[in-house]
Parts: sequence; structure tokens; C-alpha cells
Amino acid sequence: MPRYSHHHKKAPGSLISLLRAGGAAVLAVFALLLIFTLFLYLGWLPENSIPALTGICKVVGAAVAGILAAKYFSEHLWRSGALAALLFLMISALVMSLFTRSFAFSIALLGDALLCAVVGAAVAYALRLLIDRRKSA
Repeated sequence: MPRYSHHHKKAPGSLISLLRAGGAAVLAVFALLLIFTLFLYLGWLPENSIPALTGICKVVGAAVAGILAAKYFSEHLWRSGALAALLFLMISALVMSLFTRSFAFSIALLGDALLCAVVGAAVAYALRLLIDRRKSA
């Protein structure tokens, strides 16, 4: 009979948690894209706003990945947020390349990777600071 009165649940692996955060961010961005598509179809947004909308989707996706990384991890939040956001970018680039049946590695993709990593890291770290501040107050 074990001498310990409590048992710790085995936490999911780091890779699984990162994939979960990146996948959830992809789903959130997919929903956002559907809303933007509806707005474009109804004429509420002009067609020349598409580049700005894709930028908004990238930032929102990276932020969602960072938020979920802050939920899943308690240490090295900036790294976890950045990795979750990069996984979001990789999954979304993979899905886009499957739809277009082509993939092109470019400077723009590197810029998107840097943007996503910075946003994911900043959001995860800031959210954890807010949560810790709230607990201490």
C-alpha cells in the first residue's frame, strides 16, 4: 500500500500541449476567417482590406496560442508561447499549402514566423504576470 495520500495526475506531454494550443489557434482563426468572409460577401468590408485581415488573423492566432500556452505551462512561458505560436503558423501554412497544392518558402513566411513568435511569447508571459498579480492581491 502506498504511503502517500495523494496521487498526481500525469500531465500531458509538452509536445501534445503545444499541438493542442496550436490546433486550437488554427480553429479560432478559421472561425475568424469565416466571419471576415461573410463581411466581405455582404459588402461590409472592401476587397482591398484582405491583406489587413490576414494580418489580423495571424496576430489573433498567435495570441490564442500564447493564451493557451500560458494555461498549459507554468515555466518558461515566453518559450512555450513562442513555440505554440510557431506551431500555429506551421499548421496553418500546411493547411493552406494543401488547399493551394503548392508551398513556397519565402521571406514573408520568415517575417510571419517572427511576428507569431513575438506575439505568442508576449501574450503568454503577460497573461501569466496578470494571473500571478491577481493571486497575490
